Amino acid sequence: MPPCSRCAGALASVVQMPQHGEDGQPIVLEPCPACDAGAEAAGALLCRPAGGGTGSSRDREGSRLVTAWLKEAMAARGWIWRPRPMTVDQLPHYTGPRPLGAG
Repeated sequence: MPPCSRCAGALASVVQMPQHGEDGQPIVLEPCPACDAGAEAAGALLCRPAGGGTGSSRDREGSRLVTAWLKEAMAARGWIWRPRPMTVDQLPHYTGPRPLGAG
């Protein structure tokens, strides 16, 4: 994993967004224990223990923390989170090359 782009310290994770920035480079969000410990959502995500507990309540908690961190990280860069709820019927049709086989 690359070092933090802000402090060169160790990162907890790296998230590459599907969009590119104004410079044409991929948008990368980095939760850093040193840089983000004071941020509300990032701090909560970084302090969340990895072990202990199982089941859907842990999944929901993790999902809520990751979503809150993404919103916080995006807002810090001047972006806004716009959820797009979709049903299966609203998903775009596949227009890529013909699949090579069954799978």
